[in-house]
Parts: sequence; structure tokens; C-alpha cells
Amino acid sequence: MALDGIRMPDGCYADGTWELKMHVTDLHRDVSLRVTGEIHIGGVMLKLVEKLGIFPVSPARCCNDCSLLYSDLGM
Repeated sequence: MALDGIRMPDGCYADGTWELKMHVTDLHRDVSLRVTGEIHIGGVMLKLVEKLGIFPVSPARCCNDCSLLYSDLGM
């Protein structure tokens, strides 16, 4: 990934970004993302899903699963 900032001697970039390290417990994986203070939590989650290569089910499948849940709950 090409960054516009200057790489410092310690390996960090002076571009207003930082490396966010996360551990995904269900997958037993450590993931690092380069983020800025302007990214919101939804953007972080999207970057995480893209990096892991996990794509959510289609909206139709999701709605069908919800309707099954609601019917089981008597709603």
C-alpha cells in the first residue's frame, strides 16, 4: 500500500495514520489495519471483513434468517 507520509526510522509513518491491531477470537487470527482518526467504526469493520476475506450473506438470506427467528419467537 502506497502511503503519502514519511517513514520514520522506527518504521512508523508520519502521515496521521496508525496501525490498529486486533485479535478475532472466533477465527483465532491477529489482524493489523492502517487507519486514520477520520474512519468510523463501520469503516473499520468493513476493512476488517475485506482483509479477512469474509463476506456477509446476501440481504435476502439475512432477511429470511430473521423471519425464521421471529416466527420461532412467535412474532
